[in-house]
Amino acid sequence: MADAPPRPHAAPTGEAPPSPALSQALAGTALSRTVPTPAAAFAQARQVFQSGERLDMGRLADELGVARTTLYRWTGDRDRLLADVLWAETKTALDALEQSVQDKPYPHAEAIAVGFIDILCGAEPVRSFLRTEGQRALLALTVPSSVYRSRLLDAVTEIIEDDVAHGYTPPETPRLLADTVISMTERFLHNGGEPDANPSPEMAKRAIHLLLRE
Repeated sequence: MADAPPRPHAAPTGEAPPSPALSQALAGTALSRTVPTPAAAFAQARQVFQSGERLDMGRLADELGVARTTLYRWTGDRDRLLADVLWAETKTALDALEQSVQDKPYPHAEAIAVGFIDILCGAEPVRSFLRTEGQRALLALTVPSSVYRSRLLDAVTEIIEDDVAHGYTPPETPRLLADTVISMTERFLHNGGEPDANPSPEMAKRAIHLLLRE
């Protein structure tokens, strides 16, 4: 049997439409070798993030050969671009994890959460992001109203709802459960924004196991 494709994650209710750069990136738009495009701007920003360097919008515009006004029209401001890059990294990981459990018995949420924690613990770009951006990075990752956190909440809620559709009986509503799972992960991995503090992945996994049991 062919592997089932990963489920698309819906945009959070009430969120502004995705930037042209994110839309093209998630759609897999091919990159032109000669003409700068929103997709190229996003790919370049993502490479900067993955390298652990600080994103400089002026430098990014210069490297693409476009005016800053054009770059901002494609990507939104710097905070929005960083949030979109973070989300692209996260979505790539979640899609791969969902695909990896397709042939396993339900529920899947705990296995996906554990896999995501393992990925985060080895994600040096995220730790570099926390070091270089400080409180700004922590807010982008953890504030409930932030673009990134809203998208993550919707994605985890969908994963739990899929489990419910396959017979899982959650101890709470899927959205509240998803929010609590994310909060526990933040608590044990981000350490209040101290990037050099040792994360506690095993504690996070134990907490999630307790939260998700029927």
